[in-house]
Amino acid sequence: MGKVTFSTFGKAFTAHSARTPSHISRRLLRLIADCDCVKNKKGNRYSFKSKELLEFLNGEERIYENITKAIKKDEVIKHIEFDFEDMCYELLDDDAFDLVYDDLKELVKNDDALPPETKKSLLSGRDDLISNGPDIFIYAMGNDNLTNPKKEKTKKPLTPLEIQKRIIELINKYPKPLQIEVPKEITTKEMTYVSAILEAFAEDAGVEIILENELVSKKDYQKYKKKLDRYRTDFYKAESIRESLKDTKLEKEVGVFKQLEDETYDSIIDKVEEDYPTSYSRMTSVLNHVTTISLRSLIAPSWVGSAEKKGVCHILVNEGRIRWKE
Repeated sequence: MGKVTFSTFGKAFTAHSARTPSHISRRLLRLIADCDCVKNKKGNRYSFKSKELLEFLNGEERIYENITKAIKKDEVIKHIEFDFEDMCYELLDDDAFDLVYDDLKELVKNDDALPPETKKSLLSGRDDLISNGPDIFIYAMGNDNLTNPKKEKTKKPLTPLEIQKRIIELINKYPKPLQIEVPKEITTKEMTYVSAILEAFAEDAGVEIILENELVSKKDYQKYKKKLDRYRTDFYKAESIRESLKDTKLEKEVGVFKQLEDETYDSIIDKVEEDYPTSYSRMTSVLNHVTTISLRSLIAPSWVGSAEKKGVCHILVNEGRIRWKE
């Protein structure tokens, strides 16, 4: 039938008391917790929240270890015996004493872990609640109170839209990426996309090659210098997003920047593959086109504007996924 526990002992009181279950649970625990020798792990007196008091009473949680261990101390036993009567008068009307004791006797009689002689001992003496209640309580506190573990709620799988919504909420909690300052000198990691841009400039100018320093030294190339400066700024705006995400769970587990790259690629590849008279016209046409597309990427609503979209195109060139010149 099961052992007598704090939970079953407490329910004998709640069945015949006008007090709330949490009040009864707290008052029973105070029989032990009010002793000076009983402290929590931080060395302080115990305090109890209503929620956990109900969980104790329902057998959903174990009583704290320091409290159950204290039940063996003489000081605690004496306190229980001394305070038990006051507790009963605080919780019960006079006509409820016998009713509670009858319930406790049934619990003891049905406890299949108790030898007959121990049952007899718990119910001996004056055979009433005030006399035998403390011994039954002490016995109950020595047993595991976790008799009715809470069932874990089966979580309903999230729909794709719910997942997207939660990720967007998570993204919005991240601070907007700090803009990486564009280096004055072209860096090694920029060489591929910058070389492709210079190649497109040369084709537009009708020359075989344009060197970076010529954009400054030759007056006819000033328009290209302004474009290159803008394109590098766009590149670093997109790079700022990539850098801010690279060590986050969003990128490691979801790959949000990779999703942005892939979606951008899918949105422009047909435009890239159209016929153009020059690689310059392909580049400018694609960069103009990308600013008009609506991206579904999870980070798009918050962080991706026209400049970042063009920057992702330069990243795709840098990675060799698209080319300006056939």
